[in-house]
Amino acid sequence: MVELNEKTKLEDTISLRCKYCGAPLNCKDNSKEMIQCESCGTTQKMIDARAFLSQLMGQVYSWVSSAIPLGFDLAR
Repeated sequence: MVELNEKTKLEDTISLRCKYCGAPLNCKDNSKEMIQCESCGTTQKMIDARAFLSQLMGQVYSWVSSAIPLGFDLAR
């Protein structure tokens, strides 16, 4: 998983919800790597969604490139 970096702005976050109970997560300090749900008490790792999606798209592109026959060109 891709971790949060210093360039990530809290304003870029629309809302965070607990993946276990769905309660809103209070994220006032984005320098912390872990966040705890006040509702159910679980601790979760914060990630940079843009970086994660970029990494995922790279993996999909690589898989699709290997599945397409030779001679075809995928434009990025």
